[in-house]
Amino acid sequence: MANLAAYAEFKAMLDRAAEVEDSLLPNELEMLHSLNEKYSEPLNPDPFDVIALEVILRNVEVRKGYRSLV
Repeated sequence: MANLAAYAEFKAMLDRAAEVEDSLLPNELEMLHSLNEKYSEPLNPDPFDVIALEVILRNVEVRKGYRSLV
């Protein structure tokens, strides 16, 4: 049985990533689409998938900060 709290938290992260989809690099965009497809039904989030999504979100923030410095 899926841990619904963990799933809901992961889905919220997916939603945040979808909000900045226009800022994603091609490989990040591909990963986001893959994760959205994989987690369309409640599943226990794989730790690798959680980390990958965290990295994507962090990279977007880093790029935003870098652009504001330039």
